Amino acid sequence: MINVYLICSETNNDVVYKVGFTRRDVNERIKDMKTGNAGTIYIINVFTSKYGTKIEAFLKKKYKPYNISGEWFKLPEKEIAEFMENCQNVHNSFIALESNTYLMK
Repeated sequence: MINVYLICSETNNDVVYKVGFTRRDVNERIKDMKTGNAGTIYIINVFTSKYGTKIEAFLKKKYKPYNISGEWFKLPEKEIAEFMENCQNVHNSFIALESNTYLMK
């Protein structure tokens, strides 16, 4: 299973968000990110799915208008609040595709 995460970094009253995935525990991933990062990093949400890489790709495309650098975004509250719902919807879409034998021919 793959963990899709939304994390937050706060530096000098500036807040940015990162979307990513890891097969490891997200806390271990955050420890890696803290090296060389002066900001405070914490987890907003984590969604676990076998389709994690596809969910992450969907979210990065959805959040593209908010991109500030690489995988970092200035997300509006609405997008933050809908993170888990968006993940679940993409996950459910892949479950439906996988279970539809007509489409898989």
